Amino acid sequence: APPSAVYQRQEYASVRGMQPQHVVVEDTSTTTEENFRHAHAIMTQRLGREPESLVVVSTDFHCIRIGLIVERLRRDGLFRECDVEVVGATNPRSVQNHSLLREYAAVGMHYAKNLFR
Repeated sequence: APPSAVYQRQEYASVRGMQPQHVVVEDTSTTTEENFRHAHAIMTQRLGREPESLVVVSTDFHCIRIGLIVERLRRDGLFRECDVEVVGATNPRSVQNHSLLREYAAVGMHYAKNLFR
């Protein structure tokens, strides 16, 4: 099986000079929201407080949903004092249509799931 996305990104950071002690692998999440919750716990534990700022890099299509998730997490008390910046990376053309459809569906599900929350 090919390496998971989290390990591909770890390798990407390493090849570009990021020091290994600055890369933390969070590989237990099954959703984007879980990833944010787990990452928040890791950062808060390591820093002894909530981070002041966070830059999230994801595919350009995923950025809208990430913004919605961060808003919800703030209502739950996470990232309240943290300046979160979401940066979109371009998808390869070969997967753009699939990614666009996937994110439209995911944003719709996000709204449906949180309509009465």
